[in-house]
Amino acid sequence: MRSRPVWSMALLLTLPAAFAESGTSESMVTKTLLDEVRQLRQDLQSVAATIQRVQIGMYRLQSASVQLDKAKVRLEQARSQCEQAQQQQKWAAGRIEEAETRQRDAANSDARQAAEASLKQEKSNLEMWTDRAQKCQVEQIESENQVRDGQARMAELSDQLDRFDKLLAAYLGK
Repeated sequence: MRSRPVWSMALLLTLPAAFAESGTSESMVTKTLLDEVRQLRQDLQSVAATIQRVQIGMYRLQSASVQLDKAKVRLEQARSQCEQAQQQQKWAAGRIEEAETRQRDAANSDARQAAEASLKQEKSNLEMWTDRAQKCQVEQIESENQVRDGQARMAELSDQLDRFDKLLAAYLGK
């Protein structure tokens, strides 16, 4: 019977030590898990911030694309107007030559006056089309610059999205 109290006493003395070891082990596991959770939270916050930046970048890219499309349309309109003005200039120059010929070859003063009035009108038309051609050339140059700027902006935004893609791929371990 005496061995029972000794055994009980030995058990009572070793039990707290076992719990202490278990508590230390559990505390290390808990600390490790908490550190892991904190790191995961930081990673998630980083990824979420990067995703938001990607979305902003995509919005900017879409907006820049719309602006570039408008600039391209404007450029095509300017080119078309320039082409039309140049054709009208050539046509007016031809009409001036015809009016000058009619004026030189006029048999009477009425025909000469009619040719002179026609010549004056055609010179006025030529001046108007020359002015329009100059204005549309300025518009064309401005449009070309806008298209070039838009293309550069698109390239810059595309590069930025590529960097974000690489960053997200690094986060995901790909």
